[in-house]
Amino acid sequence: MVHPRAREPYRSQLNKGTCVTTTAHPNACAPANLVPIRPFTDLSTDDIPYAGGKGANLGRLTQAGLPVPSGFVIGAPAYVAFREETGLEKRLAKLLDALDVDDTAALQKAADKARRAIADSEMPAWLVDAITEAHRELVGDDPDAPVAVRT
Repeated sequence: MVHPRAREPYRSQLNKGTCVTTTAHPNACAPANLVPIRPFTDLSTDDIPYAGGKGANLGRLTQAGLPVPSGFVIGAPAYVAFREETGLEKRLAKLLDALDVDDTAALQKAADKARRAIADSEMPAWLVDAITEAHRELVGDDPDAPVAVRT
């Protein structure tokens, strides 16, 4: 069985004609309509396509007033933009196009190659800036403050 390509719900939201620059990297160009990061306080279960189930539920718990540490989500649209901008999308598609999902060894080999391709791709400066700013807002003046990270 050949692996079917997943639909990309955010591809249509990426505006290729314009961009937004950042202060730290004025030559970096983020897609204009992209919101790469949102804090838990802005998320609800309606945001599962953006934040995933766990991220959206952390937002829901935060809004309900439960004791959830402050945090943020790097959204699915940022990942789509990252893949497109770095050429990663085409490399991953090539890995998956003829993949036999019933071949466990082939699946493991493709997963290892995909993981390496993602790790070896340089993060766009606009995304580095967005994550850095969200982290700064989270920890304030203490850049060494402990934070929890999950995928």
